[in-house]
Amino acid sequence: MKSQFVRTVLTAGFAALLGSLTLSAQNTESAKIPFAFQANHTSMPAGDYTITRANELGIFQITSRTGSHSVLVNAPVGLSAKSKANPHLTFRCYGTNRVLSEIWMPASETGNGRAPSAVEHDLQRKLEMAAMISVPLKSR
Repeated sequence: MKSQFVRTVLTAGFAALLGSLTLSAQNTESAKIPFAFQANHTSMPAGDYTITRANELGIFQITSRTGSHSVLVNAPVGLSAKSKANPHLTFRCYGTNRVLSEIWMPASETGNGRAPSAVEHDLQRKLEMAAMISVPLKSR
């Protein structure tokens, strides 16, 4: 009786794990980012990345295609739908520094924005924001 209960619990846990993996696969996009950038206090080099929505609360994982760099990003600020048909990442530019500021996933009614970090506040004090750059996302 006890082993049957354990088997049932393990089976339910395995099914939940597979279901969450399937869900995250549907929320994964790719981007070629042609410049180094900052995301959540982490320096990331230029390159090919996958962007995965970890949950609906605004947590994303950004991972280099080589697997050598990865960062979890909290982007909880809901942004109104200005470009539903144009999924992209937006970066704020301060001199040669690029800081991730928005994530727009496809088929989303809203985008996800990030509040400026301490690093970005320091850049704002030293440099004026010159521009914002958008990098398109592509379905994998």
